[in-house]
Amino acid sequence: MRGLIATYMTCLLAICYGNTQQQAQNGLASLRRRLATDGAVKCIRDAGISIVTGSDDDYDAARKVFSKETEAWPTAIVEPASTAQVAAAVKCANTWGVRVIPRCGGHGNEGESGATAAITIDLQSKMTKATLQADGFVVVQGGSTAGMAVNNLLQASNNSLAFPIGQRPVVGLSGFALVGGFGLSSRLGGLASDNVVAVKGVDHAGKVVEASANKNPDLLWALLGGGGGNLIIVTEWTLRTMNVSSGITVFTNIVPMVATHVQTYLNWTSNPTMNRRATIKCGTANTTHISVGGWFFGSVQQTLFFLQNSGLPKTGALAVSNFQMSHMSYFDALVNQIGWAAPQNANPLLYKYLDEMSFYKYKSMAVFNADVPEASLNALMAYAKVPGGVWEFDHFGGAIASVPAAATALPFRKATHMLVMRANSKNETIALNALKQASRLLDTLVTNTGRYLAYTGFIDTDVPGLVNMRSAFYGDSLTALQCANAKYDPRDKLYTPIMLGMPSSAQTGQAAPGVKAKSPCATLLGAKGKATAAWVKQLMAGGGTFGP
Repeated sequence: MRGLIATYMTCLLAICYGNTQQQAQNGLASLRRRLATDGAVKCIRDAGISIVTGSDDDYDAARKVFSKETEAWPTAIVEPASTAQVAAAVKCANTWGVRVIPRCGGHGNEGESGATAAITIDLQSKMTKATLQADGFVVVQGGSTAGMAVNNLLQASNNSLAFPIGQRPVVGLSGFALVGGFGLSSRLGGLASDNVVAVKGVDHAGKVVEASANKNPDLLWALLGGGGGNLIIVTEWTLRTMNVSSGITVFTNIVPMVATHVQTYLNWTSNPTMNRRATIKCGTANTTHISVGGWFFGSVQQTLFFLQNSGLPKTGALAVSNFQMSHMSYFDALVNQIGWAAPQNANPLLYKYLDEMSFYKYKSMAVFNADVPEASLNALMAYAKVPGGVWEFDHFGGAIASVPAAATALPFRKATHMLVMRANSKNETIALNALKQASRLLDTLVTNTGRYLAYTGFIDTDVPGLVNMRSAFYGDSLTALQCANAKYDPRDKLYTPIMLGMPSSAQTGQAAPGVKAKSPCATLLGAKGKATAAWVKQLMAGGGTFGP
């Protein structure tokens, strides 16, 4: 019957508009999409869920993501207030065959936070609570930004508890944790994903699912560093907290941008026995100088003792005497690193910084060996002189390296650093040229190194000469992640710019979507789940709070 109706409509369109049959078929496809969209929107509205469409005055503001490089015009933006409403919205979209895209902070590097002709599920609009439990763990709703979550936690604990986040407080906590999530407290507290003990969310069919040591631990394994948006829409996190009452000493040294200084930094910070209270990064300060510095959890005196005994040169630009140090609270240390100014009466961790929206994109590369080829360092020096081009080495090791490799899907657990390059400008022409030069730079780095493994948080489809894109971002975890995809999103309905893909029928044990019991996939996921469950139980046995 549907086939007859479609044929009739095609002929009718051709007759009415005098179009060719192909044009009429295109028109029919467009009509189907419109009917599906209208049906999904009505279904969501009838469920009592807030939704913004193109006819609403606030549509333009609601659709925007942080990077102007990846703008999209979604069919509608859904603003759920609960996990149940997320599930209802997904079911409505499924009924009408419309794709859904979850959004938290809107900082997806490759446009993950929205798609034209899809429905955006905007968790940040109404799902941002963070609740500190009596045992020290914190439950955070999936729409919270990193800044919101930490601010709420600091207020609830008299400024004594927080957890590891990155530089920008406006980044969504869900996107941050799903890809690992690193920052200047990572060597002490681990990555954001290393502190997760349980997750709640909604799957592709609109079913509420939970993942923990005792429920779907293989799903939890995949969610911890395996990439955002691949398997479920996360609506709630349970994380352990970090005692930050001792405060932070921020230390900084600005030195000339020369390859020898960068190599000294890499050699210095690659020491596996370095005190994990310290996380140190190195990056462009301007076109001629670099900044070397970071955080130490402790007093100025403790920081000075650490620096004096950490292997720094006794003389020269990187001598201890050239570092500036200042002790401050965790809140103030977070604000100090943002690099953007909030209005005087605004809370810097809650302010949205919409005036900082620009054309930007990140590229990244995991570093496993401190001896970076001189040609690569010189290429970095040259990129710093490109308008809109900046780079930095972020410091790994410490608590990051102490997590069992099998416990999470994170593919770069043993890296010493993560090299991050950013093309960024409010001028589109400048940003696009910087991005072009960043692509050339990355090509040079990959050629010189002979190995490429990148940060899943900076998904990037523009990597010159790279054949296996999935392996570059998912590494050795790819096969198991594909198995998890077949089990938890068998129709591949949840979209990301670099899809995980599906394992072979030999891996799943069947040709139809899903994973058959006792298949290679089932065995592999069982092992991953077991390792994750053991790690999470270890975290929970240590209590909800840890600290220096």
